[in-house]
Amino acid sequence: MSELHQQAINYVYLQVLQKLQCHYSHRQRLALEQLIARIILAAGGPGRLGGLRVMVAHNGGRESTQAVAFLRAAQLSLTVRCAQTFLLRIVTCRQETLAEPSAGNLRRLYSALFVEEDPRVETLLANDHQVTPFSLPDAGLEPLSAMRRMDLLMAGQITGGDARATFCHIDHQRYANSLQLGLSWGAGVNALVRIESSRERHQYWLWSRQVARRVQSLQQHEVNAPLLQSFLELRAGLGQSARPPRVIRSLMLDDLMDEILDTPCMPLLEFLGFRLPDLGAAVGLADCAHPLLLAHMAGLRSEALTLLDYRDGVEHYFNLSRPLLVRRKLPLALMRIALGGHASKAALVAHRKRANALLAARYGLGEKHLVCMLFAPFVDQGAGLARYLRHSLHSTPQALPYMHSALRGDPVPKPVEQWLTECSGLPMARLRQLYGMARVHVDDDQALLANTQHWPLSHRGVRGLHPVTGLPALPPLLPADAES
Repeated sequence: MSELHQQAINYVYLQVLQKLQCHYSHRQRLALEQLIARIILAAGGPGRLGGLRVMVAHNGGRESTQAVAFLRAAQLSLTVRCAQTFLLRIVTCRQETLAEPSAGNLRRLYSALFVEEDPRVETLLANDHQVTPFSLPDAGLEPLSAMRRMDLLMAGQITGGDARATFCHIDHQRYANSLQLGLSWGAGVNALVRIESSRERHQYWLWSRQVARRVQSLQQHEVNAPLLQSFLELRAGLGQSARPPRVIRSLMLDDLMDEILDTPCMPLLEFLGFRLPDLGAAVGLADCAHPLLLAHMAGLRSEALTLLDYRDGVEHYFNLSRPLLVRRKLPLALMRIALGGHASKAALVAHRKRANALLAARYGLGEKHLVCMLFAPFVDQGAGLARYLRHSLHSTPQALPYMHSALRGDPVPKPVEQWLTECSGLPMARLRQLYGMARVHVDDDQALLANTQHWPLSHRGVRGLHPVTGLPALPPLLPADAES
């Protein structure tokens, strides 16, 4: 690269820094100075900044978008002040980014921050089993493996479609694996940026510890050994074991998030190219299920199990999610967009269509499989089967005794077994297994322990997640929060 070309590139970097700084409030500039001081301390001094490698997980949401921009501002500021800076690794989970609007948000963010042309920034895309340089392939979302899809369906049948036990749990696993692979890719990293609160980190740690213990006790090597190893290495890397194999510092941003998200932030979000068509981009939790899907489940639950309709369930979900958005200081204009998925009949139809498309792309499931989960018709010797058939076929068919016989393992006409497998998504062997099991309530530890062989986590694994929204359950709002 010629000297003239390098000068031009440096000028572009300086312009990016100036644009970010002009969008920051006084509080945000002070928080940026605190972040810079923490980075210098983590590096061991200004002269050792070039050897520091910092990783941040970007989940496509507003919080992580602004955190990435904040780290980029710190990186460019240190270049100006110290003539050297740290390497920034941005890891994005494949499951969160290959569908709009996240894909578009990422393209615009990386373009605005000018990171893909900067050798000091690594942009990576991670899935369950590999990490690659960032790109958005045409293949779309990577579906679940057959094994994990089976586990999800079984968990849904056992718990009556509890969001925490199904989609939140599966996405937790995928996120943990992606994070671990991102930590160890290439030359590795020295520090991991954490934007979660200490309460959320503690909940995640409890969940990972509980899963690891259950996996060890069950000794299901072919199913869970990679997950277990991932958790053990991840916890070690975060300083949560006595002898970590490699020292990875935690660079905390959680106490600066109030300043990073300081309002007004709309001009900054416009500069970063952030669009917010639905609640998913507002929450942006890669380690939890997509809010669009969970709102869909709430609507189906209302429609299938109560006298209410689909709209009532979606509205209930959005009302429960509102306090979380208030605490995260989402601007009022964006909050109206995020919670507007049920504003009209057309919007509700579009919401349901997008949710079903996401369900098929990410999990390989259809709406009929979710409805079957909600009824949990096969557990407890098929106690809920008659009710499920009344909903599905609008009457109690004469085939009900044949279905019970099929679930007991007796010979039945082939169409009976075919109907059961198509509605549930499970093979007959698994349905017969469910037939002999008891219904599990996620918050009932005794029931979970009784089904240990088929259930990898106890109530500790989902503590802190709301049973309907699947999002972090919050303590009551303080008066100041309520007024805002």
